[in-house]
Amino acid sequence: MLHAGDDFLYRDAREPSVESSYRSDYAWLTLEGRVGDRIRQQSVAWIGDLDWERQGSQAATNSRIVQLRIDDRRSLRTLGIKQDWSIELGSRALLKLGGVGQKRFGFDWLTRAKPIGSEELAETLAPLMHYCIEKFGPNRCMFESNFPVDKVSYSYSVVFNAFKRLSKDYSTSERAALFHDTAARVYRIAVGRL
Repeated sequence: MLHAGDDFLYRDAREPSVESSYRSDYAWLTLEGRVGDRIRQQSVAWIGDLDWERQGSQAATNSRIVQLRIDDRRSLRTLGIKQDWSIELGSRALLKLGGVGQKRFGFDWLTRAKPIGSEELAETLAPLMHYCIEKFGPNRCMFESNFPVDKVSYSYSVVFNAFKRLSKDYSTSERAALFHDTAARVYRIAVGRL
């Protein structure tokens, strides 16, 4: 539980007087649990209460009658619950990076008069792709095109040029894994010389 508050009082014969007070109380409860070895759950329930009050007045200034009154009161009450579930993936879990050209992902690429280019696509996808590669590692990720479904938003060459641009800072072996080696291993594609 957390409690905070303060009071403020300002008085001067030549200025308006102001009184202000603030009170805040916040309480929360966190519960954590596991379902089996890999699934974790966390619930947080909270209640909050915030009150703010400001009052002020001035009756006269320099022989002129001026009346000023401030009465400002605000309150906020909150109550909520949040649940988070997570699953711990084993070392065999893989991630295909791509397939974001579909309308359901919320990008406007398919409605543009001029199609998106590989530079802008790489810039847009980089935060998501880098995060995924960081979490799974290049040996458990593979770039994919999801064609012809993604064709509504960009061409095949644009998406692969975007992948090349956003992976430029990875090592040669990491790029090989992202573009080829992971897919060849997972799909058991025999790669040999012709």
